[in-house]
Amino acid sequence: MTAGNADLFFDIFNGVGTKYRTKFLDHEISKNKIKELEKSWKINSTIKYVVTGRKLKNFNKSLIHVDSFQKLFHMRVFFFLGLNALQLRYNKLAMAFLMKLIKKLITEWTKIKSFFGNF
Repeated sequence: MTAGNADLFFDIFNGVGTKYRTKFLDHEISKNKIKELEKSWKINSTIKYVVTGRKLKNFNKSLIHVDSFQKLFHMRVFFFLGLNALQLRYNKLAMAFLMKLIKKLITEWTKIKSFFGNF
């Protein structure tokens, strides 16, 4: 499945249930494949499933290869990636993801504040 295209991967991985994912799809993914997958916005759901499921012990190791400067990530994905890095004892990487989250939150708060003004 990891040799196929990204859309097929996401359709299968994000479309099946937790038990199926754990039993059949818990494999480490190569760094090159992660780089290919992170070009799609669908990786947001995949990261959420992997980190919150906590049973995909092999797959979550692959997430350390995710680029922290990826623009397609939703803010909560940086939180999930930070948690995953902490669980795997990659403390510096966890801090990088969490700092990226904080920067995105500050930027978002500034936009909201400028739109609504001071209340």
